[in-house]
Amino acid sequence: SVEMGQRLGMFDDAAGRLKADAATWKLIGERDAGELPATRIDVAGKTTDNEYPLVAAAMLQPLPFLPDRLARGAAFRDLPGTPSGTVGRAGPDVVGAAPVDYTALSDPNPRPGSATLVSYAGSETWEDLCGFRLALAEPAPGQTDPRPGWDPIGRVLTVYLPKGQSTTVPLTSFIGVDELKLMGVWQWLREYVEAITVNDPQQQALDQRGSADRIAHVLQRAVEGGHWMLTPPRLITLVHAVQQPLGHPELRALSVGHDDANGDPTLQTAPDRGRTDPSELASITAWRRLGATDAVLLGALRVHGASTAKVDLLATWTDPTDDQAEPGTSTQSAAVEELPLRQLREGYLRAAGQDDRAVGYYDPEHDQIAFVRAGDQAGTRDGHPLAFGEAAPRHRLGDVKRHVVTYTAVASSRYREYFDPDQVGGFTRASKGYVVDVPASARPLAPDVAYVLPTFGWERQVETNLKRSVRFGGGLRVYLHRPWFSSGAGELLGVALWSGSGAPLDAAGRDRHKPFFTQWGMDPIWDTGGLSGAPDIGSFPDAVESDRDVSLEEASARTPSGEPGRIDVVGFEPEFDKWSGLWFADLTIDTSSETYMPFVRLALVRYQPHALADARVSRVVLADFAQLTPDRSAMVTADPYHPRTLRVAISGVAPRGPRARVHAEPLPRNLAARPTQIEVRVQRRVAGLESDLAWEDVGAGGVEVQADFDGPVADQPDLILWAGSVTFARQPVAGELRLLVEEREFISADHVVVEDDRVRQPSRVIYAETVLLDEALVG
Repeated sequence: SVEMGQRLGMFDDAAGRLKADAATWKLIGERDAGELPATRIDVAGKTTDNEYPLVAAAMLQPLPFLPDRLARGAAFRDLPGTPSGTVGRAGPDVVGAAPVDYTALSDPNPRPGSATLVSYAGSETWEDLCGFRLALAEPAPGQTDPRPGWDPIGRVLTVYLPKGQSTTVPLTSFIGVDELKLMGVWQWLREYVEAITVNDPQQQALDQRGSADRIAHVLQRAVEGGHWMLTPPRLITLVHAVQQPLGHPELRALSVGHDDANGDPTLQTAPDRGRTDPSELASITAWRRLGATDAVLLGALRVHGASTAKVDLLATWTDPTDDQAEPGTSTQSAAVEELPLRQLREGYLRAAGQDDRAVGYYDPEHDQIAFVRAGDQAGTRDGHPLAFGEAAPRHRLGDVKRHVVTYTAVASSRYREYFDPDQVGGFTRASKGYVVDVPASARPLAPDVAYVLPTFGWERQVETNLKRSVRFGGGLRVYLHRPWFSSGAGELLGVALWSGSGAPLDAAGRDRHKPFFTQWGMDPIWDTGGLSGAPDIGSFPDAVESDRDVSLEEASARTPSGEPGRIDVVGFEPEFDKWSGLWFADLTIDTSSETYMPFVRLALVRYQPHALADARVSRVVLADFAQLTPDRSAMVTADPYHPRTLRVAISGVAPRGPRARVHAEPLPRNLAARPTQIEVRVQRRVAGLESDLAWEDVGAGGVEVQADFDGPVADQPDLILWAGSVTFARQPVAGELRLLVEEREFISADHVVVEDDRVRQPSRVIYAETVLLDEALVG
């Protein structure tokens, strides 16, 4: 600094000779030996050279060194809150503390950015120029003016920086316009500009998108201290550090279009299942390739990028298991992906470590990380869509099963280096959990069918003096060997169905595809109502899921053109039976006809509704034939004005024939008029016994059972009705008697045994019901 002062004549007298007075030499000696006050500051990881200049006072006055006479003040470029294309000046002539006044440059194409010039003036002598303090402050609540503030009394330039923001600004000196002529570099620039202007003239055209006249911008920056060849900058980083990122990260849906022609068609998600689809309104969706053991997550992650250095994506999920004595669950957790946000420029984020792939695309305009697949397109303001490559997190699940995963995004502070490593509260903030349905990527294993049994269910209303009992038939229970859940959570037992509309079109097509779909048919020994076509989705009213045109794996199911065979499928949720150690699923079949005990041959699959399009069903397994039990309804009612008489009615579908043929003369009495016969009896509780079997028939003397109607219903030959009355010789006592209704099916039409004038036909019970004569009926 002494040499610079001497070269500029700062120690010369009016005649241009070096001053020789004691005061001048004292000034030079003191300022040349001057040092800034130093303070020891411990820095983590640094053990030496921890002495740093630090001025504790509000001002550094007087200066301990000789200032640079050419430096008229400090110049900052692009301070936060400053408008582009302007110059702001702060000096002693400003009255009162106020925001710096920024004046727009008068150029039609001004240089970009701003310049803030803070003058060192304030003292009459050159060696005692006045410095200033640069202070950072958080904008006050409701503050609308973001410009830096200048206090001329305290000489403080206050820059407002919101929480979690940081910016790097160049700091230089600026030179007086007249003193530029002293700079050799300026002379070179002047000569160069003169030469190119004369030797290479250019047409000038105004272009607001760029620098129309670069020479003008160079000259403007030179007088503002912004030309690095004249006044090289020191870069100052302004930081408003926060311990944790601002706000919480948020996973959200991303609106993009997909170009299948230029995209990756192998990356799929489960087909849309309509309004009940768990992923219809999901923030994040999971996509997989057939057979892949990982999943790609698509959507968007909203972050506060300025305060976030990285985001860790974590996952937890619970899977059903069937590898112990009883089925259970297994809970797992994993770190899915690290999303490093190293800079806040728009572009792809690369995976940490050696795996060189994109894990997201940072969009600073919306402050979010987009998770996209190859071929996705996003609209832009200029109308030209932005096409993406694959840039999304991958969850390495290690299997091909379906999982229901809860993902959590954990954002880490960009400024943790500014805080004690043991700071209470930590340096992260987590999002809420987002549940994502990860589809299965491979077909389930074929079911291992043990056996199939017919089932029925009861619905009874017996509280009043009109008692109603309905037995719903048409049910089948399918027992399955363990294990289950080969495709993960939500795996169902599926029934494979013909995928055409109505019946198969021709016999050849039916024969070729019959190993792959469920069929039904009438029992050939009975004359009963007919069946049409093959079962369809509507034939299974209690199915919990269904799909149409599902592809099959079997090569033999392919069409002549080589396309995969297709089926419709309905799904039923299996349950575990501890007693047998088997899984089972109950299903009900609606034949939509009045046919008696039809045969059904089920074509069964494992069915995973939440899977990729070609991974929803396993290979088809054919079950044994099973018969459906018929429905029956029974009604018993009592008229309070006739307390010893009950009215009884039983109805249901039954075969029309064949009738029994008897080779005996005369014709035996009590011969069954139809293939099934209903009988109503009264039973008495056996005293002293507590058992379901502790009942005995009441003799003919105490009760009379009269059938008023026993046969087919008019215009409905396949529906039978038994209607009659039960009359008691004396008023029954509530709880002592019950009605027993039995229906027998006479199996052989030709074999009848006549003993003691009674017909004994081979038969079996196909329906039985009891009704207790309680207070409501006989009270």
